[in-house]
Amino acid sequence: MERGSTNRLTPLLPSEDATAAHPALVRVFLTVTVVSLGSSFQFGFGQGIVNNLYLILPLDLEKRGGHGLSLFAWSLVVSGFAVGGLFGSLLATLYASSYGRRTVLHATNVVVVASSALFMLGTKWQTVFTARVLCGVVSGVVTAVVPRYFAEIAPARVRGAVGLAHQLGVSAGLVASLALTTPSLGLLGSNELWRYVFLVPMALALIESAVLPLCPESPAYLCRHAGTATAAEALSELHPSADAARELQQMRHAERRGPSDASRYSVAELLRAPQLRKQLLVSLVLQLSMQLCGIDALLYYSTLVLSEAGLTDAPLASTCLGAANIVTSVLAVSVVDKAGRRTLFLSSLSALCVSYALLAYGLLQGLTALTLVAMLGVLGAFAIGPGCVAWFIIADIFPPYARDAAMTLGVSLTWLANALLAIAFPAVYEALGEYTFLLFALAAAASGAFTWRFVPETRGKTSAQIAHAFEMLE
Repeated sequence: MERGSTNRLTPLLPSEDATAAHPALVRVFLTVTVVSLGSSFQFGFGQGIVNNLYLILPLDLEKRGGHGLSLFAWSLVVSGFAVGGLFGSLLATLYASSYGRRTVLHATNVVVVASSALFMLGTKWQTVFTARVLCGVVSGVVTAVVPRYFAEIAPARVRGAVGLAHQLGVSAGLVASLALTTPSLGLLGSNELWRYVFLVPMALALIESAVLPLCPESPAYLCRHAGTATAAEALSELHPSADAARELQQMRHAERRGPSDASRYSVAELLRAPQLRKQLLVSLVLQLSMQLCGIDALLYYSTLVLSEAGLTDAPLASTCLGAANIVTSVLAVSVVDKAGRRTLFLSSLSALCVSYALLAYGLLQGLTALTLVAMLGVLGAFAIGPGCVAWFIIADIFPPYARDAAMTLGVSLTWLANALLAIAFPAVYEALGEYTFLLFALAAAASGAFTWRFVPETRGKTSAQIAHAFEMLE
């Protein structure tokens, strides 16, 4: 940044010496901690809670006078999470930019309390399905708002670590939901106590709502809706003065040079844009690969698969896999900017093919150790590739004026495919058994072949270079 531009900004920002950065970082740290536990945690918790409850919830509903749950009815209950996620992601896109990140997170906490109450009081599967939909709405909002909020409040030097906090919160929620409902751990995994597990997300939501008024609003949101002076004041509370001046300069530059609301593509305009047709095809295939590779089938149904395979303590095994997933998530974030996007994506898809083949073989031969190692391989390969790198590629290949529409379309497609997978997997597994995982291996192989042929490397490339690479594709 030029010296002159910095000097023009400094009157807006309180002067402070370098030692004053510490309180600002403390505030960022506390905000990130509260939101990770109050919001990110909810996504992981909702994703994993039905896995071990497969052995508990249907029997409890039948005991309370309801009808027993068929496998199809259970798959509908599981899929409610993705149905709600679709609506939540669309609502977040609409309201977060208009009302602010904190306001939207406040609203989701109301939904968390309602969802938890329905889980605790419901005696019919339709009530549980409704609770799952509401839980999904929260998760859809969280995935759209929290990473963006963290990136906007964090100083550049800690932005990577702050971004990791969201993923750690999700992973912690997943592990907590599995551990609390594992019968052999003696916590809440029983017919008498399982409903009390939903006091955990309810309590975290209430704590977050109590603390959120003390947390900063996004400076980027304030710059756009409340003016530069208000954004400068917020930045001065989060950054050292020099960093705050630099951030404010970048916000002003983005407002001047970025696409205006009138010039941004809508989803309909993106679908009709001939110059972006190849990018759109690549984006849709990469989004579908996230679900066709079957990762959510394991996150939703690993206990079902392992129990039918004869494993003595399937819920505990699922919990251990969830705990190991924390390590793979940290590894994924640490390597994504150190290797080429395309190379990393192809490598992870190859690892998925091998892991799924080993998983099918382990289940067919009754090899418990191999089965668990293969499941861990699937989780690790997905975390590094389709679960992480795909989003970077999609953001890279679109010009700024079409990026928001592309991400909205991609997220919606991901949630829709997630719902279809949740509904279809039990029936397919009942029909094909262990060979079902070979279908996921084939899907990963097909995605790899498509990537090899049509997806250019995007790391370190300018928008013009990426556009030229697509023009060269036949």
